Amino acid sequence: MEWQKADALNRELQLSDALGASNQLLSINPQYVMGWINYGYILYTLGRCQEEIPSYDRAIAIDPDNATA
Repeated sequence: MEWQKADALNRELQLSDALGASNQLLSINPQYVMGWINYGYILYTLGRCQEEIPSYDRAIAIDPDNATA
């Protein structure tokens, strides 16, 4: 599954590959809350903090009750 690939790449700090896998996942399923959270975390780890905020905003918009978001 694509989310597992993105998550594994993220944990291995292969961040540009993880970002690409997350992009692909979110293009397939833009309503996947954990995908948006993971995408934001990858951007944060890359030091792209201003870009991460919209990812979390998107996750919250999809599921306002999600405590992780």
